[in-house]
Amino acid sequence: MGVQEMTYGITPLTLQATIVDNAIGFSRALSMGSDVRVIDPQGREVLRRQGFAGSGLSLPDLAPGCYRVNVREPGAAGLALPIIVR
Repeated sequence: MGVQEMTYGITPLTLQATIVDNAIGFSRALSMGSDVRVIDPQGREVLRRQGFAGSGLSLPDLAPGCYRVNVREPGAAGLALPIIVR
């Protein structure tokens, strides 16, 4: 089975909100085995969850600012989503 067949029919992923306090909510549940990383404004990884599945993720105590959420689901291309932590 090729990548195209594996990803066919997957609903596009977005965030429920781009301004967050202590958690990220995804528009749908991520597939089992997903890799989620939160990158700070300096490019450092501040959170990583491997093998993640679900539609919400608690954040550690982060300083206010602009961050990037990198998501890679099995059989799908990676996605970078911006968030603002207040």
